Amino acid sequence: MINGARTRSPGWSRTTLLALLAASLCATGCVAEKADKPRLTYSDVVRPETPPDTSLLNTYVPAGLSTSNSAVTTWIASLGSIEYDRHLLPLVSPGGQYMAVQAPAPELAEDEVWDCILADETVTEPKLDIIIYRIERVAGDKPSQRLVEHRRLEGAGVLGRGADESGFLIESPQGPDARRIGFVQWETGETKWLLNSGVNAFAARSSSGRLAWCQRIGEGGESHFELFVQGDNEVYRAGDGTGDLMFPIWCGNENVLFAFQLGTDKALDLVVFDTRSADAMRRPLQRERLTDEGTAFMAFQALAGIQSPAAPDGSPRILFFHSGQQRIFEYDARWPEGQRVRGLPSPSIAAAWHTGDGIIYSSLSRVYYQFLRDRSAPVELFKGSGVPCATSNPAHPFVLIAMDTKVLFQLNLWAMGLADEEAVRAAAAQLNQADLQRNGR
Repeated sequence: MINGARTRSPGWSRTTLLALLAASLCATGCVAEKADKPRLTYSDVVRPETPPDTSLLNTYVPAGLSTSNSAVTTWIASLGSIEYDRHLLPLVSPGGQYMAVQAPAPELAEDEVWDCILADETVTEPKLDIIIYRIERVAGDKPSQRLVEHRRLEGAGVLGRGADESGFLIESPQGPDARRIGFVQWETGETKWLLNSGVNAFAARSSSGRLAWCQRIGEGGESHFELFVQGDNEVYRAGDGTGDLMFPIWCGNENVLFAFQLGTDKALDLVVFDTRSADAMRRPLQRERLTDEGTAFMAFQALAGIQSPAAPDGSPRILFFHSGQQRIFEYDARWPEGQRVRGLPSPSIAAAWHTGDGIIYSSLSRVYYQFLRDRSAPVELFKGSGVPCATSNPAHPFVLIAMDTKVLFQLNLWAMGLADEEAVRAAAAQLNQADLQRNGR
């Protein structure tokens, strides 16, 4: 169990994660020269340099690292403001060209919205719109970028949990006994329905298009969500009726799938599955207790501020938010039990991968760069806060999302870029050396 999980409160009230983020962001480039005192916390875990070799969990090719001698600079530029529903964060396409947003539905009560998002049995058939925005370049003496409404999907349903270059997932409640899963094309707005029968929810799509989803089994007080995965010629299934399996997360090699399990005893676990066969899927490879007093909303919160939780190098690692600890954790399935979880400083509430070793994360008042393989100090990028989403677009390597605290139902969007990894690493080393000198070590 994560240290402190048993004694902490089970989570915040049903408030969107963005309410924790400061809305103000500096609008000019910044040089990272200092960092706050908090360090990466390992929960008393000290790992050797190389993880143990396992046949399943090390079948991936690490990504290459970039190098640079440039200064550690960060720039941000406004993309504009958009309306949203105050519950779900926008989905940003990996190439940074599009964004899907859940439109406001002020006629729905707060509980109705959450019942819809969490696929509660009481949900009816709400008419929820989704808006697709395009991020386009504006020519001129000083070229800039802006958000332009591209398509509005009336009554489409609930924004899903994943996006790729061709489109994004949605979920469409059809009353208490049916919930469809669809895939929407960014350009055309056309929807292909992937699952039509049963109550399906929390779907995730792998890089090759392989689908994992949860489906409600049973009725009334005896119902629960089980996990389903597309296999080669059949559908694999996991679940034993002892709780709900929710929010699956694909690893890059597609042999490993993470999910959250909320037991009938209210314990919330992070579980890891081998997806290579139906037999392998029947029971988890690993299980990590997050809290003894969990809720479905806590499982939702775990990924709310992390659009792409899986490590980009294909290794079996994910980032997740623990609401009791109020910080982001990294889970690495390659390590033995007791050595798999490492935490960022608290509070750390939203994050995005940059490389297999580096992430950008937000506290309540700062945005940092953190290396995960050593104990280097976090490099402060700028003052302000927001939810970072990584893209492959050189014009805006990251999109930063921040709630406007003065205007209801409004988000402020920012394009963001930073120096190459080696430049940030050099700054972290300088911070570490200065810290050692100050402490006479």
